[in-house]
Parts: sequence; structure tokens; C-alpha cells
Amino acid sequence: EYTSDPFFETCKREGITRHFSVRETPQQNGIAERLNRTLLEKVRCMLSQAKLHKRFWAEALSYACHILNRLPSSALNGKTPMEVWSGQIAQDYDRLRVFGCDAYYHVKENKLDPRARKAIFLGFNSGVKGFRLWSTELKKVVISRNVTFNETHMQLREDRKIVQEVELAEEQTEHSRDEDKHDNEGQISVDQEEKQEEDSMINDVPDQEELSLIHISEPTRLDVI
Repeated sequence: EYTSDPFFETCKREGITRHFSVRETPQQNGIAERLNRTLLEKVRCMLSQAKLHKRFWAEALSYACHILNRLPSSALNGKTPMEVWSGQIAQDYDRLRVFGCDAYYHVKENKLDPRARKAIFLGFNSGVKGFRLWSTELKKVVISRNVTFNETHMQLREDRKIVQEVELAEEQTEHSRDEDKHDNEGQISVDQEEKQEEDSMINDVPDQEELSLIHISEPTRLDVI
């Protein structure tokens, strides 16, 4: 992305001198690489929190850049990148929403149809004063201005999921305990049966005194010449 022709033309037009780094040496471009890592970590957390598929990584990245450009930076003496770049102070913080939260956008189709449809908040669309939403019903991106957000539903959904996981873990633990108990009882019964068989075998075998008596009681045979 740093060696493409459009980017080269932009740098040339703005009077920016470009310096390339050696292949497979990201430490020579530490600032850009560190920012890439920061954005990647934000994207990973946003997708994980919103429980969205990885195919929404571009939407999460765009929204992460939107937020990062409006955050004060110590490297810029407490100013935001947007303020340093354009000279204008960001004043649209009230439009920020939780990425992936439930959103209900206004529709007007039929008199008997619902006036709102459920979607997922993805961010903002460049050049349009509206919210960028993913319609779970239509399976496409929708741009709308009249939107009602429910940012608390994500926490409730997360709490409900945690409770379900705890209950499932308790059921699995109880089931495993019952199986272990059943296996132990079966093993004990098998051991008792084997012991009874060994005792019966021992009782069937005559002892040494019985063998001697049997030997003595046998008649002696004499050969007559």
C-alpha cells in the first residue's frame, strides 16, 4: 500500500519525500508498524466484543481509525491528529456509538409494516451525514440518519451468555460426577465377583492333609509270584 501509484502521486503533489526501508526490517519503519499494531489490537477487541465475523474487519478498522483521529496524543502535545491535520477541532463526539451495538433505523414502506428495522452499528460513511449499519434481515449495508441505538443490550447479552456458560459447566460437572460414581460402583461389583470366584476356587482345591489321607486310604496292590 505504500508503493502504489496513487500514493506516489499524492506524495509527489504534496511535496513529500519518500524513504523506503529494507525488506523484512519493520524496525526501520517503527512508527507506522506500531500504529498498525495498535489498530489491529483495536479491531480484534471490537470484533470479539461485538461477536461479529472476521469479514467485518474492514468496517471495524475504519471505525477504529475514525476514533483514533479524534483522541488526544501525547506526541502531538495533547492535540488530536484531526486537529493537527486540518486545523479543526473535532466536535462530533456525541455521534460516537459502541461498535456492533443494536440499532433500529426508521423505514416507511407500507402502512401496516413496522416503522423500524433492526441492524448492527458499523460506523460512519465518508461524505454522508448518516450512520453505517448492517441489516441482519436484508444482509447488506444500510445508510440511515434516523437511528435509535441500544448500547446496553450488548452487556445484557454478554451477562446472559456468561450465566448460560456457568449453568452448562455445572451440568457437565454433575454429569461427570454421576458417570464416575457409576463407574466406581461397577468396578466394585466386578472386584467383588472376582473375589468370590477366587474364594470358590480356593475352597474347591483340597489342602495338604486331605491329599495325605487320600494317599493313605488307597489300597496297596501285591503281586503274587
